Amino acid sequence: MPTAKRASAYRGMGANLQGDGVCSFRVWAPNAKSATVVGDFTQWTRRGVKLVSEGNGYWSGDVEGVSAGQAYKFIFDNVGPSLHNPGGKFWRVDAYAREVQNSMANAKGFIVDPTFSFTPFQTPCFQDFLIYQLHVGSFAGRNDGVEVNAKTKDALFLDIIPKLSYIRQMGFNALALLPVGQMGLRIGEGYSPTNWFAPDEYYGSPTALRQLVEAAHQTGLAVIFDMVYNHASTSDNRYWEYDGMNFDGGIYFEGGGDTPFGKRPAHWKIEVQNFFLDNARMWIREYGADGLRFDATHLVPDESIQHIVLRGIREEFPDKYLIAEYLKSFPDPYRDLGFHATWDALSPHAFRAAASGHDGLEWIKALLGERMSHSWNLVRYPLGSHDEIADLKSGEMAGCRYFVEIAGGRASWDARAKARVGWVLAAALPGIPMLFMGSECHMGGYWAPDADRKGDHRFDWSLAEDQIGHEMRRLVTDANSARWLNPALRSDTVQITHEDRANQVAAFKRWDSAGNVVLTVVNLSGGQWEQGEYEVTLGGESGLWEEIFCSQYPQYGGWEGAGNIGMQKPVQPDGTIRINLPRWSVLMFRKV
Repeated sequence: MPTAKRASAYRGMGANLQGDGVCSFRVWAPNAKSATVVGDFTQWTRRGVKLVSEGNGYWSGDVEGVSAGQAYKFIFDNVGPSLHNPGGKFWRVDAYAREVQNSMANAKGFIVDPTFSFTPFQTPCFQDFLIYQLHVGSFAGRNDGVEVNAKTKDALFLDIIPKLSYIRQMGFNALALLPVGQMGLRIGEGYSPTNWFAPDEYYGSPTALRQLVEAAHQTGLAVIFDMVYNHASTSDNRYWEYDGMNFDGGIYFEGGGDTPFGKRPAHWKIEVQNFFLDNARMWIREYGADGLRFDATHLVPDESIQHIVLRGIREEFPDKYLIAEYLKSFPDPYRDLGFHATWDALSPHAFRAAASGHDGLEWIKALLGERMSHSWNLVRYPLGSHDEIADLKSGEMAGCRYFVEIAGGRASWDARAKARVGWVLAAALPGIPMLFMGSECHMGGYWAPDADRKGDHRFDWSLAEDQIGHEMRRLVTDANSARWLNPALRSDTVQITHEDRANQVAAFKRWDSAGNVVLTVVNLSGGQWEQGEYEVTLGGESGLWEEIFCSQYPQYGGWEGAGNIGMQKPVQPDGTIRINLPRWSVLMFRKV
């Protein structure tokens, strides 16, 4: 029978292999009078291996004869009997388990060797991120010949690897994965965590996830993981009453309060703050993350966010891109909380309003006027993220649709033209562009990660390959290329040079210190000007200007002769250039 020795030094929480068959175990269970680890290495006898109390609520020990892949659990002998500590023995999955059998209460954890030979990869500079957001489970398996789980329809981590070149070829350099951690609700986007440290077993093993990250890096794609620290799953919550104390959810939840999505963890405790800091560290250290996106951080106490982000990850990993979904105006998420960027929740709603004729010029001005110190402070997604596109109620959430559906449907030329405007704006505006999977090929209807009463709403690869899909993909590719070829579009600069409220036309200029200057003209109406009829004010610029992009070129679904291709436009004495301006379009001009 293996025996435990007091760990000679702090070796990390959970189960950590030390070499030569030794595994260090450490667990937080302040209401236990004893803690025991049992598993394959103890033949699952109740005696197991007793851990040693550190006198601070933590129990630890080094156990010999342990190897990767073996199953294990903890047994806590509660201190009871008392009102909130009824006494008894409680079998629990390790709160830090790197792999779990499933989300059920009686599941086992597994010893994981986290070592992996990642190829060196340079995380992009913050201003250079160009993000494609996807959901692993629904990105393969529909009309692509990939065989997925017949029951759940979930794709695996490894199923995504052959799809990476599709993303990279459009010019994206980063993946933002919806949560991949172990979850309780099988119908959902991943925002129902049951184990914060283990990848979901329906997607694959920890090794498979590392292989996906490695393949992404080799393809030229950074990887951003989604952190859900504001609530836990309302079902199969294995942290609930973890060490037998049954007041207000137990040690991980007491005093945390409620959120609209579930019980909030007890972020006021330093032990819980350290738990989430360790979790964030894990995704960077053990999975090669290039960035972390923190879900609904406005629901997490500021002092906990500061501990995890500002004084934790920000200091330890200064080159990793830290993004918050943050819906408060105070405190400052960048200076006071430590984030590099926040999701721009205004961008999808502003663009939907602009495209529907609700004073589009004012909405564009609002986007240009948003507060930021650097262009990478806002992640922009005018065509929508999962929040705007996912319908988890079988089509009953009327406002949750792909933009092209909101604008009139995939079959509508006007709707497709407006969608083109949306992505080119994302590439041209200050901020980091982000596109949700399917928007690049005019996916219609809504997205759902699982089949519902109205059919299959996963990513449809047949639409990515038809003519309409190819037209939008070409536009996305070329707009992204314009951003890469013009550093001005990744700078911190912007100036509105032209406002035409009557015709719903605006222009803004961006530039860099090396002399790259780009003028973007936006027409948010059905008005059209030909033969150089429209005059655009440049804001004091001179010289010649050439068109480098027009969203109505025929290869994108527009028409021959749209725009000003092959022409060099001189600045007139009145400070304008005279251009052809197609309806519902975005044009870019570069100073020659």
